Amino acid sequence: MSNHRPTASGATRLRARRRVRTSDRWYYQQAYKYERGINRIAAGRLHALARALGVEPGYFFEGLGEPPRPTTEQRMLLDLAQSFTRLSRRQQEALAELVRVLAGAEAEAAPGPEREGDDELA
Repeated sequence: MSNHRPTASGATRLRARRRVRTSDRWYYQQAYKYERGINRIAAGRLHALARALGVEPGYFFEGLGEPPRPTTEQRMLLDLAQSFTRLSRRQQEALAELVRVLAGAEAEAAPGPEREGDDELA
């Protein structure tokens, strides 16, 4: 399921595409990809679209609600990544090797999808 929100519907959407295509030399296929969430849109391009459609850039985000809260595992991975960047290159390489060894040993010891210690993460 995509988090994309269409900007217009029916005939209004077609007119909007024509205005955008004319003002920014876009083609139908590119607009379709943005509408369906197939391609991401850069901030500058989003601003140009808003200008061409006569709306503020925030219009495209109305009604999306609050972003979902990160899970415990996501917070732990973010903390790990931030801490990893503060290590020296030598320490990063040593830690990466340690993780590869531990992951390999765990894969050999526990063939099932559940890993020992998963219940401790929650």
